[in-house]
Amino acid sequence: WGNALESIFSEAKKLRRHVSGDSVKHVALHVSQQSRDFQYYTDIDEFWRLCRGSDEMLKRSQLLTEVVFDDHLTVDTLCQYKVLMLSNSGCLSNAQVDAIREFVNRGGCLIATHQSSLCDELGQNRGNFGLAEVLGVDYVAAKKEEPVDSKHGTTDSGETNIIVPQTEQLKSKFGPFVAFEAGQSEIAIRPGSEPEILFTESGLEWKGTRGPLSGEFFDRPDLDSGRPALTRNRFGKGTAIYVCGDLGQGFYRSPLPQLRHLLDLLARTAQPAIEAQAPPAIDLTAYQSQPGQIMVHLLNNPLPMVPWN
Repeated sequence: WGNALESIFSEAKKLRRHVSGDSVKHVALHVSQQSRDFQYYTDIDEFWRLCRGSDEMLKRSQLLTEVVFDDHLTVDTLCQYKVLMLSNSGCLSNAQVDAIREFVNRGGCLIATHQSSLCDELGQNRGNFGLAEVLGVDYVAAKKEEPVDSKHGTTDSGETNIIVPQTEQLKSKFGPFVAFEAGQSEIAIRPGSEPEILFTESGLEWKGTRGPLSGEFFDRPDLDSGRPALTRNRFGKGTAIYVCGDLGQGFYRSPLPQLRHLLDLLARTAQPAIEAQAPPAIDLTAYQSQPGQIMVHLLNNPLPMVPWN
C-alpha cells in the first residue's frame, strides 16, 4: 500500500493551509471515561451507544460540535464554547461540577440529561445532582424498572419516555408529545428555584403489544401527569437545561427525527456562529484560519447512522 498512501498524503499536504487554525466552536459534547468506568462498567457498549446517539443528533443538525473529555472540564476550556452537553455524564468530581457551574454563571448554556452529576468521579452516589442548584431541579429517583415480558410485548416502564410540550410554540413544532425509549429519572423543582417547565411527563405507560398509541390516546385524562420532564433554568448570566430521559440512548435505539429536532432546538439556545441549511448527511466544520477569515467545510458523510436520509 506504500504508493497509494504516499499519493494520498501528498494530496492531503496541499490542503493543510485550509484546515489549520482554531476551530469555530459551539457545542462541547462531554465523553466521560469516569462515567464509562464507574457508571457503565456492566455494559460499556451502552455507554458508547449513548455517545454515538448524541453526536449523531448534533452533527446531523449541522451544529459545530467537538468532543471534550474529563480533563477538559475546566473553566478556561469550557468558556471557549457556547453550549456544553452532558449526555448522561453521571460521574463528575466536585472540581468539574464547580467548573461547569462557573461556565453557566458566565453565560454558557448547559444541556444535561438523566443522571448527569448524580455521582462523584469514582461512582459514589451523591443522593442529588451535583449541579442541582444550576439546573434548578432535585433528583428524586430513577424511574422504576419492571421486567420485560417478551411473550406479551410488555416494555420496561423504566425506559418509557413520553413527554408533553407545555407551550404553544412547542406544541406547534412537536405535536402533542415526544416519545423515546431510554433510561429516565424522576425530578422535583428545587425549593427557591423557578425553572421554566418546557415538557412534563405523561402519565401513560407502555402496556401490552399495542402500547399507549391507541385510538383513545389523545382523549385520555392521564396524558399529562404534570410532573416536570424538561426544564430550563436561568443561572447567573447563563441557561441550564435538564432532560429527564437519556436522549442519546433514545436516538441510538430509534433515530427519530423528532428527537434530533428537539436537541437541535435546545442547542440553539445560544446562537451558533455559523448556520447551514443542508440535508442531515452533511457535516459542518469551520476554522478561523487567519484574522478576518473563516474556512467552512461541508462534508458529504457517506456513513450517517440513519442511512436512508
